[in-house]
Amino acid sequence: MGMATKKTPTKKSAPKKPTTRKPAAKAKAASGAASDFMTFRVTKETFHWVVLGVVVLLFTVWILRLQSDVQSLYDEIEIRQADTDSTFVQPTEPAKKTDDKKN
Repeated sequence: MGMATKKTPTKKSAPKKPTTRKPAAKAKAASGAASDFMTFRVTKETFHWVVLGVVVLLFTVWILRLQSDVQSLYDEIEIRQADTDSTFVQPTEPAKKTDDKKN
């Protein structure tokens, strides 16, 4: 009549241990690929940093020159303003009043 179903045994997994990773610095040192900090090699990054440094220096020089030009304009305006403020205007004598009633 009815066939009995056969159960397959399930495998129980072993409890997993937490894995720990070594920090990157230790991993490099352990691999033997660590380079000396004080060694100098010209690389692509060196070229990029030099170009960036030159651009920053040129930008700084440009800003300083622009600031100097603006300051000279302010000085010129101030000198012209001081000239107009200190210009002495000779007052004219008031016109003599003539008495029309006497005549």
